[in-house]
Amino acid sequence: MRRWPRSWPGSGDYVAFGAQLAKLGRAAAEQDKPPPWLIPVELVRAFLAALHSGDWLVKLLLITVIVGVWP
Repeated sequence: MRRWPRSWPGSGDYVAFGAQLAKLGRAAAEQDKPPPWLIPVELVRAFLAALHSGDWLVKLLLITVIVGVWP
């Protein structure tokens, strides 16, 4: 019967990677959030880019979504 070692080879790499990931998470949380006007501007920009792309299926999908969401 084979017994596995208590410490897997390379398990220290996972610990180091987890520590780096935790630092990145804290750094990302400390960054400023984008301004509130940026989301609608990006949606309009994406809509205009899709209309300009010439793909009729994308245009049809966008028009369907807009008509469905319109109050």
